[in-house]
Amino acid sequence: MLLITHDLSVVWRMAGRVAMMQGGRILETGETEAVFRYPANPYTAALPGAATRAARASEACAEHV
Repeated sequence: MLLITHDLSVVWRMAGRVAMMQGGRILETGETEAVFRYPANPYTAALPGAATRAARASEACAEHV
């Protein structure tokens, strides 16, 4: 399944692999956790805390289940 979204918390919860894009070009791909926690591309790393927020949101949801 291909999921296209700007909501990185959804990506964190649902995707095993991710492709980060900017301007229609793929900048970085890989296992979701690895890309979010250890971004190799400056654009991915510069997303305003996206990876951190996504991880925290996912962990918080898991605690309430």
